Amino acid sequence: GLYNFTTIKNFPSDELNQKPIVRFGGAGSYVFGDYAVTGNRVISLDWSQSTVAGQGYMWGAKGTYIKDDPDGQFYLNSSKAVLRLPKGVTKDDIVYARLYWQGNIFSTSDFSNQADYDHNDGKKFTGFAQWYTWVKFTMKSSKGKASIIEDIQRDRCEGTAAWNFLASSGRPLRLRLKYGCTKDITDLVKQYFVDYSDSIEFTVGNVRTSDGMDPIGADFTNGKFDNARLGPYGGWGIIVVYDKTAASRRDLLGNLQSNDSVTGQKMTYKEAVEYKNKYFKPKNVTIYGDYFVLTPWKNGYTPININATISGFYTPRSGSVNAKLGFLGFGGERKMTSDEYFKVQYKGTTRMDSLYGSSGVNQWLANDRANIYDGSVALLINNNGTYEYSYPYGTDYLGGFDLDEFDISSKMKNAQSSLDISLGAAWENLNGGQADQNFISMIAISADLYVPQMCYQYEVYNAANWVKFFRTKDEDPENGKVIGSRYSKTEIDGNKPEQIKNPVVAGENIYYRMKFENRLNGGNSEDAAGAVVSIDFNQAGATYTKDSATINNELTVN
Repeated sequence: GLYNFTTIKNFPSDELNQKPIVRFGGAGSYVFGDYAVTGNRVISLDWSQSTVAGQGYMWGAKGTYIKDDPDGQFYLNSSKAVLRLPKGVTKDDIVYARLYWQGNIFSTSDFSNQADYDHNDGKKFTGFAQWYTWVKFTMKSSKGKASIIEDIQRDRCEGTAAWNFLASSGRPLRLRLKYGCTKDITDLVKQYFVDYSDSIEFTVGNVRTSDGMDPIGADFTNGKFDNARLGPYGGWGIIVVYDKTAASRRDLLGNLQSNDSVTGQKMTYKEAVEYKNKYFKPKNVTIYGDYFVLTPWKNGYTPININATISGFYTPRSGSVNAKLGFLGFGGERKMTSDEYFKVQYKGTTRMDSLYGSSGVNQWLANDRANIYDGSVALLINNNGTYEYSYPYGTDYLGGFDLDEFDISSKMKNAQSSLDISLGAAWENLNGGQADQNFISMIAISADLYVPQMCYQYEVYNAANWVKFFRTKDEDPENGKVIGSRYSKTEIDGNKPEQIKNPVVAGENIYYRMKFENRLNGGNSEDAAGAVVSIDFNQAGATYTKDSATINNELTVN
């Protein structure tokens, strides 16, 4: 039997054209902050019982549950990981937090008849999977205490199940459930977060996934029943987005100057502003989810690409552009170095560059590809305004668990308004033919954003001067210069209407004009060619909402 609860319904077309769904951010959105990620596996691998052919491969390994909770309250398994934040984040700054987990559940025993099934407690092999939608969770802020252990149930799950049956009993002979679940935990993280903590230690466990050795058995692959051996894998990841409002930024400036509670030292006003601008500058943060399948194992299913275009933003017009790109995936084999890649558009051109790491992590291979699905973790932090690898960053094979970020600042250009990315894998004729696989839970991107500094002023005119903004006769109808049409700025500057200077007479009609310029503190106006500006006014007349002028290049200009 087969059960498919992914968004992939039509094979092969849907699998070859998987469309990432924006789960946070997107066009026209911005934060004064960034995103941060962490995660870990819940299975360790051992090859002491492996065949020679299986050495070093996940499919040839024996899986053992990791148990990082000393008192066993997480039951099946548990692991810890630390999420790093800049100093200065408060619980009210946390606007999005999401937990992801994946597992590979497989049966390891065959039952020859009904008596054999009953005697060997066969139900445990099929009943084990029913709790895959639940995990256990706790967290501890660096300035706080550990929270209680929470039971978390998914709000979304995707995956596939496959099983075969004994004809006489209808009982399962082999079973495999590959799945990925996710849950919004924003309120939970805000509840337990302590203001100005610079890290959170998360513990997640009781992730339903199988230990032991994965036998060749039932699997749902590329739209049909198949026999496969993937190996034991499972784990979790968490992404947090923080965004400082104008009020929160003002509070931070005050606290940085008045006491040492934020960074451990008091700052001057200049130092405080510099700190704020380095760690809480405007960015476009976009997060995609939730379960992308990369199994390019057979003809008709290779290559498989996940393509996305991030648009509706506008990078700074000058200076450096800091940007990063990351993903969370499961099931990758480090020793399979077939055609796999994470590519990003280079400086707005048609060129797509493969991303890779160093020191054995996401290793560069050849022919513009890299070993992306290599079971590694490589995370970036903001260090004094720029990204650098800091935590964790190692070369140990983490058993099909990938949580990797890439600094793509060198791939960006000034005044850029869109970015293409491509994550994929393909069959390659290596070692008799092979292809790696991966099951992606999340893709995230963050890029510096240009925020216009809008100044506006009222101008007030009487009727005699107001009409000077408009043509009183047809001048050039073929080019739209007809009676009633507005003069251009150049034309108006040549015959400027005068604003009202003297008291108006009761009952006299007066006309208001609002003028906008992109300039800061009375400085010179700055052009932002190609940018469409969205401005928010509240309902109390024409009162500008501070910091609401943002770039949204998906707006229609009338």
